[in-house]
Amino acid sequence: MLKLVSSIHPAVWKGSSLQETPRRFVSTGIDQLDQYLEGGWPEYGAVECCVPFFGFGELSLLLPALKNAQKKDHISLLVAAPGDLHPLCLHRAGLDLSKTVCIQSEKKMNLWALEQALKSGSCQAAVYWNQGLSFKQARRLQIAASENNCQLFLISLNDGSHSLPLPFRARLSPVDNKIRFEVFKRRGSPLPPVFIESSRLRNRLEQHHDLFINRYLAIKPNNVFRLR
Repeated sequence: MLKLVSSIHPAVWKGSSLQETPRRFVSTGIDQLDQYLEGGWPEYGAVECCVPFFGFGELSLLLPALKNAQKKDHISLLVAAPGDLHPLCLHRAGLDLSKTVCIQSEKKMNLWALEQALKSGSCQAAVYWNQGLSFKQARRLQIAASENNCQLFLISLNDGSHSLPLPFRARLSPVDNKIRFEVFKRRGSPLPPVFIESSRLRNRLEQHHDLFINRYLAIKPNNVFRLR
């Protein structure tokens, strides 16, 4: 059997040979997480982060990717955030508000707007908070992101137990001032859980709730779109 496997044509990718497959990554901005992920986030395509609830620091973890996209003169897209985003705090976190677009609507419209943005070529990084995606919805978003060289982060309110056609899936959960991070699907073998802790992440987690404000006190930036 081993001889049969070893005789497979070299162009056929084997799940156990991650190191043999050249891949490109983008730094997460946290050394410990970069080391754990063996380089950082995939340069493009969909990354699903399964969470037990929204708002415990997941956006803070993704801020470096959003800022990196804006350096290339592309927009960062935030779709269906679980609360109104605070423009001033986003600016203080390093985001260029003129290149940050927020979309809030019903699920069908959110998915449509997100897919169109990915296909436009002007979006380099996007975050979509969701209650769960169907197989077809996940596949459409993955194709749109990968074919247009965009990083798409899906913050999904589930435990990751159902199968989705996504190349990278992880579980995130808060533990004190740390984030438990477990990659259970990727190109290669799964990774054991790790507890991410750094002074930079700790500062972000402490400031995370400032990114969201009560909707009645929100100062709306010009580039917040509520689709009907």
